[in-house]
Amino acid sequence: METLKQFTLTVKDKMTALYIFKALEDEARDESRPDRISLEFHDEKGAIEVGISGEGGLRRQKFKTYSLAFPVVFFPAVGGVAFVAGREVVSIEMPTDELPALLAEIEARNAKHGFRTPKQLLPDAAIRSDYVIHTGQEIDVLARSACDGRTGKIWRNESQRQALIYEPKGESHRVEITQRQTDPDQSLADLVKSQDADFVLALLYVVSVLAPPAPMPRNRYAGGWIDLADVMEKIGWYPSKVSKEKAAELRARVWSYLVYGDQAAVIGARTGSYFDKATGETLPTRVESPIWRIMALERPEKQSVPETPARVELVIGKEWEPLLTSAQLAQYLPSGELLGSIPPNKVAGDWARSVGLALAGLWRRRPREIAAGSIKPTRRELLTKYTPKTRSVEELLGGNDPRRAVGYWRDSLAILVERGFIAPTGEAALSVAQMLKPFGRESWQTDWLDAPVLIAPGPKMQAPVYDRAQALPPLKPKALQGKRRGRPRKKAPV
Repeated sequence: METLKQFTLTVKDKMTALYIFKALEDEARDESRPDRISLEFHDEKGAIEVGISGEGGLRRQKFKTYSLAFPVVFFPAVGGVAFVAGREVVSIEMPTDELPALLAEIEARNAKHGFRTPKQLLPDAAIRSDYVIHTGQEIDVLARSACDGRTGKIWRNESQRQALIYEPKGESHRVEITQRQTDPDQSLADLVKSQDADFVLALLYVVSVLAPPAPMPRNRYAGGWIDLADVMEKIGWYPSKVSKEKAAELRARVWSYLVYGDQAAVIGARTGSYFDKATGETLPTRVESPIWRIMALERPEKQSVPETPARVELVIGKEWEPLLTSAQLAQYLPSGELLGSIPPNKVAGDWARSVGLALAGLWRRRPREIAAGSIKPTRRELLTKYTPKTRSVEELLGGNDPRRAVGYWRDSLAILVERGFIAPTGEAALSVAQMLKPFGRESWQTDWLDAPVLIAPGPKMQAPVYDRAQALPPLKPKALQGKRRGRPRKKAPV
C-alpha cells in the first residue's frame, strides 16, 4: 500500500497562527468538501499569505513563494492542524489555544462527511504502527495455549466431546478447540501441534491492526483484510530473503496461526470487577468464543501451496472487541514490533522474545513494584510462561551440558538490552560465571532456575511502565493497629 508523503511547516508566532486559522475557518465551516487551498510563505520578515480559492490561491511575484495548491481535507493534528490532499499530508505546527472551537468544528464536519483522520495524524500513531503487547487474562491464556501446542503440555483430550482443552491450574480462563469447517481436513491434534511461540507475535500484530487499543469509531467494525506476507515480516520471518519454497512454507504456518485463532474458543471471565466511569455499571469481561472469525479468503493465481491463501478477511468477536479497544478494559504495553524484529530461529533470540513477553505482562500488572525495584521474578517464571519454540530451559538443564542453558539465558538478556527493552543492570549485567557463583557444582539446576532476578525496564519501556505506575491510585495507608487486648502471648521456650 502506498504511504502518505508528509511535510511539516512549523509556525511559532501566534499572530501568524491566527492568520492561518482565520483563512481555514470559513473552509472548516463549509458544509461541502473543501475544494482547493493555497498556502504561500514569503521570506521577507517571515510574512505569510494564506488564500483559499478554486484558482490555486494567491500569487505574489515580488516574494519568493512556496505554494501548495490541491484538493484538501482539514484535520486537527498533534500540535496544530493539518490538511490532506491525495497522498500528501501537510502538518502545520502552531499554537492551537487561540481558536479551540475551530478544531471542534473541523472534527464535527469530518465526522458528518465521513472523513477519517489518517493514522499518521493520530496521537497514538506510534503505538498503532508499533503493535502493542496485550496482557489481558483472556489473550494471555490463548497465547500460552499456542506456545504449549508443540509439546502438548497442559493440553488434554476429551474424546466424547471431540474437543481439546487447555486449562492451566489456578487460571480464570481455558481454551477449547473443536472441529470447524475452516479446514476440515486438518485434525485438531495436528492444528494444535503446529502452533508455537511465534503465534503470539502474529496474534498481537493482527489484533492491533483489526482492533487498535482505542475506542472504535461509530459505523466501523473491528475487522479487515490481513496480508499473510505482512504478518511474516512483522514477526521477523522476512519472506523476501528466503527461497520461494521456504516462503510458501512460512505462509502456510501463518495460515495455521489464523485458523487456530478462528477455532480456539477462550472461555472465562477476568478476576475482579471493572466499572464504567460514566455510569458506574459493571462492565462485562466474560468471553466464550474465538478471538476472530475467518470471513473470506483471497488466493494468488499461481502458488506452490494451493490451499494457502495470500490474504484473509478476519472479524474480531463481539465479546473481544471492548476487551481490546476500551480505555477501561484494554490492557497492554507498547513495543510488540520490537520483540517481533528479534530473529526467532536461534535459541537466544527465541528466548529473548518469550522473556520479553513475560516481562511485559509482569510490568503492566505490577508497575508500582517494578518502579520501586521491590519485585523479582524467577528465571523459571520468565522462561516457562511462554514456552520457546526451539529448546526449553528444562530440556537444556537436564542435558549433558546444562551450562549451555545459562549461556543462552545470558545471550537472550543481551539481545533485549541491545534493543532497549531491558536495562543493562541487575541480572543483565552479570556474566555466566557470576550467575552460577551462588550455587554449588552439583545439582544446581533447580536452585538456579528458581532464583529471583532483578530485571528493570530499558529506555524504550521505562516511560510506559513508570507512567502506568504514576496513573495508579495512591495506596491506602495501613490502619493503625490498636493495643492487643487480653493476655500477652506466651514466649516460645529458648
